[in-house]
Amino acid sequence: MAGDFNGQNLFWGSSCTDQRGAQIEHAALHSELTIIPNDNETRITKPHERQSATDVVFTSPQLNSRTELVILDETLGSDHLILKIKIRNTVKQQLPTIQIWKISDANWDEYRNYLMNNLASINETAVTPENVQRVYDSFSEAVEAAANVNIPRKQISPYTKSYIWWNESCKEVSNQRQNAVTNYRRNKTVANLKNLEEKSKAASQVVMREKRESWKTLCSNLSTNPTHAQPSAWKMLATLNGTRNSNSGFVNPIVYPSICREVMEKITKPSTPAPQILLMHATNIKPFSITELETALGKRKRDTCPGIDEVTYSMIANLPAFTKRILLDIYNCCYLNNYIVNQWKKVKVIYIKKPNFNVNDASGLRPLSLISCFVKLLNSMINTRIEIFVETQGLLPAQQNGFRKRHSTLNCLTDLQMKVLSGRDEGLSTLCCFLDIKGAFNDVRIDKLTSIMMHMGIPPHSAAWVDKFFNYKTYLDGANEISGSQGLDQGSVLSPLLFNIYVASFHSMLPDPFGHTLSFADDFMILTQGHDPFNNKEQMKRHLQHALPKLTKLGFRINYSKTKLMSFFDKLPTHVKNDLCIELDIASSESSPSNAPSEHLTIQITSTYKYLGIVLDDRLRGTAQVNAVSSRCVSDVNAMKAMRGSNWGSHPDTLEQLFKHVFLPKIDY
Repeated sequence: MAGDFNGQNLFWGSSCTDQRGAQIEHAALHSELTIIPNDNETRITKPHERQSATDVVFTSPQLNSRTELVILDETLGSDHLILKIKIRNTVKQQLPTIQIWKISDANWDEYRNYLMNNLASINETAVTPENVQRVYDSFSEAVEAAANVNIPRKQISPYTKSYIWWNESCKEVSNQRQNAVTNYRRNKTVANLKNLEEKSKAASQVVMREKRESWKTLCSNLSTNPTHAQPSAWKMLATLNGTRNSNSGFVNPIVYPSICREVMEKITKPSTPAPQILLMHATNIKPFSITELETALGKRKRDTCPGIDEVTYSMIANLPAFTKRILLDIYNCCYLNNYIVNQWKKVKVIYIKKPNFNVNDASGLRPLSLISCFVKLLNSMINTRIEIFVETQGLLPAQQNGFRKRHSTLNCLTDLQMKVLSGRDEGLSTLCCFLDIKGAFNDVRIDKLTSIMMHMGIPPHSAAWVDKFFNYKTYLDGANEISGSQGLDQGSVLSPLLFNIYVASFHSMLPDPFGHTLSFADDFMILTQGHDPFNNKEQMKRHLQHALPKLTKLGFRINYSKTKLMSFFDKLPTHVKNDLCIELDIASSESSPSNAPSEHLTIQITSTYKYLGIVLDDRLRGTAQVNAVSSRCVSDVNAMKAMRGSNWGSHPDTLEQLFKHVFLPKIDY
């Protein structure tokens, strides 16, 4: 416990002891707290005044011997010096310091000159399957060396704050103020005091100006699109204040090695390569052009987390023209000959906490794969070709949404609403089953996926590349290493489109006629309508008996505890509506033998369900959604209240921006 107790005492650094200081000392002696001794001032006084120390630090007896008080020559504009309290841990948890590229300070001219000098020797080398690994080794090593020489790095410590508004101007005025404090403490003259006041005022003005501009920039960079991520005002304030705490969205594998390894082992399976795909009969396979490469680079408007090689999109975009040609030759050699260089097989894994994360529960972590930007660019070009083929050939059904242009969550929600309301107008009730899939991307069978791609007529070079790229990888997280396949890596450019192709096979396997189905990525919904709610139940049961084995055949696992039924406009009382629950006997997995006992399951009915971010109720009144939005906005309102007293975020224009970017997207969606 520390603070300004407005009391003077010789014990904590004052030049005298006053009545309040004596009271504080007496209270401390009769409590379980101890005072950390101090023999220096903690407050700036005028030249004719005595040394003043009104700031006191209390600790428990157990911490007293391990606590150290250091007074810094810094005031941050107030008349109190900063107190730095050090507590020495008996066992200090070592967290690694993160180094990232400071791209804004890169010397791109020297970067390009370095590459032109060091890659001139391989400029005339023809890239073949026999030498592509050697050429890529030389190429990537040169890029990494050029970056190390011409792009500075900055360290991010997990123990310190990182302010987005801190820049060279703030650093300069802060140093000037600190020097003024040091000079005044050494020589308490009127001139030095006046200089300290001037430097403190100037520093405060610069810091407030930079805070204000950073806050405006932070707000303006947010999207007003209601279908995009909707930030919390408190998280934005934490970003501005540089707050790093244990509630960060990332989990450090060095701190939690066992649970991270459990996650990796859970999602990593033995590779299942498809049968040999013959490429010699494939015709009209054009090599990638420099235009396709530049288009793929143009889509990467900002740098994302790089892979193990730490090469970013900015480094690739700033390559000299002839080195881009070398890279394009490497891409074409790998794609046309179904060859993948060794570095692209190594994937860095990071872990993001799910809501209500528990350190003892591996299901509370979502793994993300950080893949080399070099191979992500190649995958982006391949993805574009596959997407054009799939969409122009109409291979994805209209009811399949997500990861497609003009097929957003709003399409699913609008389709559902129109079906339910049109049924109500015709006197029909609607029964929906919302299926919850566990770990859908990681459960994709790559051999089945490539077989589906070949059946659809997708060019064999693309199918062969998918088989090659997603099998036999090595996954590393800094504490663990494991080999195999994680299905479709969450973080790969190809994964969303390939998942859609995989799911399209599920829609094609359903018998005709079948109840209305909708899917958005891994969120599936089956809908039936009729005059009698209990007839809807029997129809839904038949539909589920057809659909669930198909999903199991694809390797998907259904989370039946989260799978729910919802009946709209059925006019049934609550105690009767509960009879709409469906009981099923389902095989536990695709690999279960035919004589294995089935699993008896009950799918419960609910009156409200959160579907694609919207809380639905059984009469589509919207009350449940309004209540949910209101509760989500309460914390944002409190954040706006917290900014009232600031001179960097309380301006009406700033608050209006915050309202547009934080409140309105939640309401509009």
